[in-house]
This record gives sequence, C-alpha cells and structure tokens, in this order.
Amino acid sequence: MVNREALTQKHSKIGVEYLVNEGYRLKVIFSGGSTGGHLMSGLSLAEEVKDACPKSEITFFATSKSFEKECIQEKGFLFKKLPFTIGNRRSIFGKMRFYVGMVLDTVYAGFVICKTRPDIVVGLGGYSSVPSIVGAMLLATPFVIIEQNLVPGKVNRLFSGKAKEVFCHFQQSVRWFKRTKAVTVTGNPVRKDILFAQKEVAATVLGLSLDKETILIIGGSQGASAINKVMVGCLPLFEKRSDKLQIIHCTGDNDFDEISAAYGKYKIDSYVCPFLSSMQHAYSMADVVVSRAGAGTITEITAVGLPSILIPYPFAADNHQYYNALELSTHGAAYLIEEKDFNERGAEELIIGLFEDKSKRIDMCSKSLELGKPEAAGKILQRINQLLVG
Repeated sequence: MVNREALTQKHSKIGVEYLVNEGYRLKVIFSGGSTGGHLMSGLSLAEEVKDACPKSEITFFATSKSFEKECIQEKGFLFKKLPFTIGNRRSIFGKMRFYVGMVLDTVYAGFVICKTRPDIVVGLGGYSSVPSIVGAMLLATPFVIIEQNLVPGKVNRLFSGKAKEVFCHFQQSVRWFKRTKAVTVTGNPVRKDILFAQKEVAATVLGLSLDKETILIIGGSQGASAINKVMVGCLPLFEKRSDKLQIIHCTGDNDFDEISAAYGKYKIDSYVCPFLSSMQHAYSMADVVVSRAGAGTITEITAVGLPSILIPYPFAADNHQYYNALELSTHGAAYLIEEKDFNERGAEELIIGLFEDKSKRIDMCSKSLELGKPEAAGKILQRINQLLVG
C-alpha cells in the first residue's frame, strides 16, 4: 500500500515563490497533444499559471481528438482545434495531405498568435505543436519546450535550438539538447488534483470499496488492446480473490464494449471506462498499476508513489516508452515486461505476488515516490517568469 504519510509530507512542500502576482495577466498558448501525456503536462502547468495569476489568458492548440477538447474545456481553458493537419501518413496522398495541412495550420496558428499576442508559447511535443512553434518563431514570440520522455521526440529535438529553454523530466534527456540555450531538469508538470486526491471521495465516485486492494489497468489515452486482452484473461483468477480484490480498468474507446461485457461475466467489483479524465480518483484507490509507459503515466504514478507493471508500446517513436519504463525498473519502482512477453500467467504471478508480499510492495512504493517530481509545474512557471522579466 502507498505510504500516505510520506506522500502527504512530500506534497506539502510543493510551492515556489513567484515573480508574478494575482494582479498580473499572463498570456500563454499551449501547443501540442495527440497523446494524453503531452496534453496533461500542459493542463497541469496551465492550472499552475491560473493559481498564480488568476487573470491569465490561456489557450490550447490541439487536435480534433474528442478527449483533448473535453479535458481542455473541462478545466475552463480556451480550445483551438488545428483544423487542417491529419495524422495519417501511410500513403503518398496521406503524406501530401498532412504536410499541406501543416502549412495551413501554421498560418492559422500565426494568425491567432498575432491576434492574441501571448507572452510565451509552450510546446508540449508531437506534430501538433509544430504550427504554434513555427508561428512563434516567425512572429518573434518567445517559446519554451517541455520534454516528457527520456528519449526526446523528433519535434522537440528539431526546434530546441530556437527555444528559450527546454524543461525535461529525466536527467538523461539533457544530452539530446546540445544546441539548446538552456536545459533544466524540472520534471513533468502533474495535476494538483492527482497529488491531493482523497481515497474516500474516490471510492464514492467510482462505487468501489475502501477495504479492498485495487488493480488499476490503463493503456494511455488510446487504450492498449494487448494489455486489455491479457488482463481480461486473468479475471477468472481475480474472481477467486474478489473478497479482497477490485479493479479499475480504462480500456480506450475501441475495446470498451468488449471489455465491459467481459467483466459482466465475473463476480468482481470493478469500474470499467473508456477514458477517465478524473484520474485522481483512480490513483488514490490503486495499490498496483498495470500500464503502458507513456510519459504522462510515468509522471503521475511516481508523483503519488505507486508500484507498477509496465508494458511499453513496442511501436512508439524511438522506442521511448521502453526507456521510460527501464528507468523505473532500474530503480526498483516497476516491473518492465515487453509486450511480446506479456501473458496471463506472468501477469497473474506478478500481481498476486505483489499483493501477497506487502514488504515488496511498500519498497516499490517508496522507490516510485523517490522518482516523482510533484513540484515540477511550480519550477517551470518560476523559470518562465524569470525568462519574461529578463
């Protein structure tokens, strides 16, 4: 189980002395998305900006994916959809359409930047951050980059030389940014609702028990069919422990109907959903996490000190999820299993083993918490303030 006392003690230290104040209006454009990890970093930093400067104007450029619009507007920020860029580049026609769309979106982003006149643009990574970054460069608007993964993405590497500063989660990422003016290891911003969530509230919202141990299964914002399939195969064994065990399973949109129907065949308490925007409830309930190894997930599970079984997406760019997971595994905070080796028997042994070996689980919790950087958003905002005031 998570050491809640250690967690509370660590999170109580969060906070920085800002160079701005409540009467200051900071205009910020966040650019990027397409994955939950990119978007959640931006939302977390945006919340920090709003807390420090309530009158700030915050705009997000993101793709047409429904979860992005939902998450951004739920937090009360302005959502601007990139209307032209389409991500399918498998065919020659698809590539042509993509690059033409990228040019048109850059013109659109430039128009918005010119009209909004932001103090700074924050690039969150991914192709959808390109239009705003290029627009910022053309209009001499300062921009910074947040790199969430251990192995930086191609877009962030490409534009890092022109950025005012790059903020990384991992120390090992620094070597990739040799042409950058400044690189600071701050950690990835994490939402405060995740840091200070209450388990009692979560149990009520999710309809689960406070007295049972909880497995949290997440495959990122897109879901993970390979993980879903294996974990559903484990349900017969988990049902035998249903007096002690319950499950939260975020399936992704594509698999939701099938996975939800599968849970209906077994007598085990569960909360099954395609995507959970209020992940603070899931984390506060969880005792063990089974997940992909995207940057957002890594940031959040270490911020709250959860042990994990990580199955990296094997086709991620530069295999970055593997290296994210390897970092946690090396420090004893997680088990790393490649997708080709992930099966029902292995999953059952690891999960049941962690529930039966409480000392092992507590040790993994402690090591996970040591890797967490819950103060990241405050540090990044402090650096941005310093950049703006010179």
